[in-house]
Parts: sequence; C-alpha cells; structure tokens
Amino acid sequence: MKMTFELPPDIIQRLKIEAAKEGLKLKDLVAGVLRAHLTKPAGAKKPKPGNGPFPLFKGGHPAAAGEEVTPERLHQVLYGSGEL
Repeated sequence: MKMTFELPPDIIQRLKIEAAKEGLKLKDLVAGVLRAHLTKPAGAKKPKPGNGPFPLFKGGHPAAAGEEVTPERLHQVLYGSGEL
C-alpha cells in the first residue's frame, strides 16, 4: 500500500544513510523499523541514549562560538559551502 507523509529532512538523511549502510531500499528499512516498533512488547523500556543504532559521542568541553554542530554547519562540512 502506498502512503504519503512528510518527515523532517534530518530524519530522511539519517534513514537514507542507514539504508545504504545496510544495503536496503529506503522503503524496506522504514517498514522494518515500523514493524519492530509495533511488535515490541507492551510496557517495554525505552533504550537509554547511546544504546541505539546511531553512535553517541560525549564531548570534553562545550563548543566555542561558531563551532556548534548545527544542521547548517553539518551540511557545510558534508557538502561544501553551497546553499541548503
């Protein structure tokens, strides 16, 4: 069945990266994630931060002004200084 819905760009980018890493089509990854969510036992505890599929890094100090990792800065680092 086809469905149309909007997702935030950052989520779409993460899904595309994860699908590519796993060698899956985007629709198959999304279906698997939704299936896993819907079949987890009722009352299951939420995973602690850092125990998910994406790494969590703890920094040693706060970022200086202009060094914060914002969506715009990440785009600039990954794709150059072009427009978003």
